[in-house]
Amino acid sequence: MGAYTVARRIAVLGQQYYPDDEEIQKYAIITAPPTVISQRVPFDPSIRANRDWLKTHRDEYRGKRLGLKSGELVGSADPVNKLMELVCDDKDVLITRVY
Repeated sequence: MGAYTVARRIAVLGQQYYPDDEEIQKYAIITAPPTVISQRVPFDPSIRANRDWLKTHRDEYRGKRLGLKSGELVGSADPVNKLMELVCDDKDVLITRVY
């Protein structure tokens, strides 16, 4: 029905009246306002290297699926599951489709 604010108020009241009820606690968490958690993550130079590679080679690989790692082409295949087989052992590979 889209009554998110009302649902949130009801869940907060339920939480106050029944603090030991696990189901009510669950709904209070679900309907709580979103929170933003900010973290300082060190800059990863491979992101820029991948972006630069894509800018340079996008015309020759347009419409294809690629795997890139630190600005180097790891593999290219269609469909995506074949590409995944090529690069599945490495978690630091960017898999993307070139548009």
